[in-house]
Amino acid sequence: KLATDIINEERRYSGALKSDMARLEDLCSKSDGQAKEELRAMKQMFEQSEDSRAAMSNELYRLNSDNEKLNKEKQDLKASSDRVAQKAATLSMTTASLQS
Repeated sequence: KLATDIINEERRYSGALKSDMARLEDLCSKSDGQAKEELRAMKQMFEQSEDSRAAMSNELYRLNSDNEKLNKEKQDLKASSDRVAQKAATLSMTTASLQS
């Protein structure tokens, strides 16, 4: 689900960039004061989107790190489970041998 969210977020940013390009083309026909004001607003929106993108990147890194740790724990638990199963089998054979 996280990967889908990130892809959707990227698509939203791509759409926003296309929209920004159209706005820039529109700015060419406006007065200097109007153009400067719109450019300031666009710069602020871009900076916010970059902050959001950086936060998503950090979150993805954290989730990948957590996933690696969980996979390691899973392997350790499997190894422990296998050892317990071997000991149980040994005890079962020992018990059966003693009862004979």
